[in-house]
Amino acid sequence: MGRRSLRTCITCWERSRTTPSIWKCSTKAVPVATPGVDPGAWAGWYVISPTRFRQFAYLDAVAGITRVAWDGHHLVLRPIQGATRELEPVGGTQFRLEGRRAPTHVLFHSATGVPVISDGQRTLERVSRWRVVPLWLSALAGVVAFLLCW
Repeated sequence: MGRRSLRTCITCWERSRTTPSIWKCSTKAVPVATPGVDPGAWAGWYVISPTRFRQFAYLDAVAGITRVAWDGHHLVLRPIQGATRELEPVGGTQFRLEGRRAPTHVLFHSATGVPVISDGQRTLERVSRWRVVPLWLSALAGVVAFLLCW
């Protein structure tokens, strides 16, 4: 399969069931399209939810904060740790990282109506800025206490 995604190959396999041809995976990129939702509505602060490991939930909450903004052409993800990522709209609620061929992210609302961004492995849930500030103050107080006791 090489560098093709599993989703693309599954799609090709499903097509091959209806047509008498062998697997021929498409390598065409999904074209950039107008988003089917207002990406500006997803702007804000996001945390990883659910956390991957319960014992690291606090670290995920403090260091896994991502700022999301819409610049008119890209959905920009600015994590506290790591590089800024720009997502291109490919139609509907699907977006892809620049340089990728297939959609990599999807925007949706949780059952409680909270905006969510997911890449299939990690889910970011929007939170209030006032939930982020106490986390940072708590981490800062812990570092100061550690340094004073040292």
